[in-house]
Amino acid sequence: MPPPSFSSQSTIQVHAPRGTIALLKDATQAVYTYLQRGSDGGAAWTALQALLADLHLDTDMSDPEWIHAPEPERSGTCESIAERLNVDLMDMHGGADVACMLRVVEQAAILLSPGRLIAHWAHALVFPALSQSHALSYADVARAHRLCVYMMLSVPLEVYDGVQDTHAFRTDVSPASDAALAFTQSVFMLYAEGPVPGRHPAVASLDTILSMYSETRPTPFLHHVALTLSPACTPLLHALILFLQRHTMHTYRITSTCLLEQLLALLVTLDDATVLEEGIKCLVMILPHVPYWLSRSEPNKLPALFRLYAHVVTVFVHANEHVRLLFSTVYGLFPGPFLWFLRAPDACLAHLGDTMPWDENDTLPLQRGSDIYLEHHLVHPQLAKHELAPDEPAGRMWQHSDPADLLAMCQRLYVPTTSIPDRDVPLPMADESGDARLRSEWRFELYMREQLLMHIGCLHRDRIAGTAEEEQQQQLQDTNRMLRTQLQTLQAHMERQRAEVQAANARHMQWESELTTKLNTYRDERRGWMLRVQELEVELDKARSVTKSQADVISDLGARLFRADSDLQLAAPKFARLQKYDAAVHRLHGSLSEWEDKLTNMDAQRDEMNKLLWRFRAMELHVVNSERSARHYSEATERLSYDKAQLDRDVQVLRAQVAEQRERLQHLEALRWQQAVPPAPPAPDFDTVHALKSRNASLELELLECRSQLEKHAMDRAQGERRTHMTPALAESTLFSPNTLRTPQEPAVSDDVVPPLSLGPSAQ
Repeated sequence: MPPPSFSSQSTIQVHAPRGTIALLKDATQAVYTYLQRGSDGGAAWTALQALLADLHLDTDMSDPEWIHAPEPERSGTCESIAERLNVDLMDMHGGADVACMLRVVEQAAILLSPGRLIAHWAHALVFPALSQSHALSYADVARAHRLCVYMMLSVPLEVYDGVQDTHAFRTDVSPASDAALAFTQSVFMLYAEGPVPGRHPAVASLDTILSMYSETRPTPFLHHVALTLSPACTPLLHALILFLQRHTMHTYRITSTCLLEQLLALLVTLDDATVLEEGIKCLVMILPHVPYWLSRSEPNKLPALFRLYAHVVTVFVHANEHVRLLFSTVYGLFPGPFLWFLRAPDACLAHLGDTMPWDENDTLPLQRGSDIYLEHHLVHPQLAKHELAPDEPAGRMWQHSDPADLLAMCQRLYVPTTSIPDRDVPLPMADESGDARLRSEWRFELYMREQLLMHIGCLHRDRIAGTAEEEQQQQLQDTNRMLRTQLQTLQAHMERQRAEVQAANARHMQWESELTTKLNTYRDERRGWMLRVQELEVELDKARSVTKSQADVISDLGARLFRADSDLQLAAPKFARLQKYDAAVHRLHGSLSEWEDKLTNMDAQRDEMNKLLWRFRAMELHVVNSERSARHYSEATERLSYDKAQLDRDVQVLRAQVAEQRERLQHLEALRWQQAVPPAPPAPDFDTVHALKSRNASLELELLECRSQLEKHAMDRAQGERRTHMTPALAESTLFSPNTLRTPQEPAVSDDVVPPLSLGPSAQ
């Protein structure tokens, strides 16, 4: 097992007060000692509780109800401390005992948050602990259960909003909620798969986890059951039966889920008698709670229920107690539509809005299978007391009825005989899943007995209430007078106690404020002393390091001074020669400046010649014929564009040559400096310069001509468009003006202004 990460440099940056970091160090060291030495862990729990209290996350982990506590608000400091503690615990987990790690993780669960538990500890600690629960104590297994339920309860309730008719949960709440939702669904999937040795936790542990989860989150439990239903879902049906038996008051929540629709759709496609019996038990336990919703929901649920009964009757050819219970329940709740379905299934389903076709070959097996149950059921009282149309569901009659009364009413319609096995007949021997089936049957029997006892209790209370009503009224009057007198006495006594409590509260608040002030003062003094000691230690270390570094610097400077004196004496002749070279370089720079001034004068003269040439060409363009065809101008434009591109390339070549000349000159100067030989001033190549200037002038003239041709072509095109709106006489009288050579975007300028054209680099 590695030591705590505080003993070495860690890559995680903790941004928290020093006191909190000190508490984290103490907690980490205490946990490490507990895991290494196998102590009782009292110091570790104390250190962790102190850290939680400092972060305002004080929770008594000995109370099993801490898993139901709301998620606290987490600051940046809390997240930083949690991340650091999680890394340290992961480092310690390698060689630690599973039971010890469970105790540590449980104590730090509130701080670590469900997201970190799911990401790092679910598959690394919790599931392995559940898989080897036989080797752990009851308390350690309970810790694993609480951790698993705590992670499942971290899913926000907003995730389940709007999933009544679909399996899709909301995924736009937060990334943490998506991970928690996936973890919760994985637990249900593991439970539905059943025990797999060596890979999944024990089914008994998952049964306990789902039971704890359903007590707190009944509606999400039903959502996950609906999403997990499959043909091999017998364990999940057992869990649903347990939920319906223990939490009867939450059965109505099934209307906000798609569980009933999924259960009906699943059972109607199965031929396995075991799964069908479990599904029938669930339906018998659900139907008395939602009769009105079944008949009035959109879409109507009665067709699916009737089709399921038809399927069950064909599967169980002989009389079966579970099928009898389903028959009694459906017949007692919906007598008219159910009898119509048995008489004419296709017409009944079509009237109820079922679009699926009915196979006529299934009508005769349905009627034959139902005859044995019809023979042993009484006529429904509603058929005699009310004029019920066969197409009107009877769910509205049971809207305000108690589920226990409905179930008792349905059971009263059955007349037991020997042809159908009674509930008191012993069950057959169990198969490979006998224990689970026996538990499921036992829970179903308990549910039926509880519902009947509730009905008996209601009848008993109604009977007693009628006989004892007058006596109760008299007793209530006497009690009212006595209580009125007691109320007056208690009010006076309460006023006296209120004054005493106010005075005591004032004294207590004053005493508490004094103690708080003293405690804060002591804490501040202790913190100041500790800070001063740390500062003095840091200053002492700095002074020692500075003294040592200064001594080294002094010795190094002495050696460097000796070497510098020796080098100065050796370099004196070289320094004299360098001074001579500097004077020669200054003279060369003067010559170069004169040459550049001459080039500047030549550029000015060239610009003046360009202006004169531009004026000359402008005068010639005034007399150009404006009636050239559009096709000629188009061809000339393409040719001129090509010539312009060629001229641009020539200009770029000339610029590159000039730049190369400059680079060569700089390179020669550098070589002369390195060789320390005064170079002879280069003779300017005036022939090359003159040729370049002549070439530049001709190129600029050609460029100006190209620009004028382009502008003239644009103006002719614009004039051609305007001729459609002008008279012929006006179009023939149009002549060029000096301003026709300008583009529409250019402002009017004088003839003396000529745009410069330079072969050198552009000014920055």
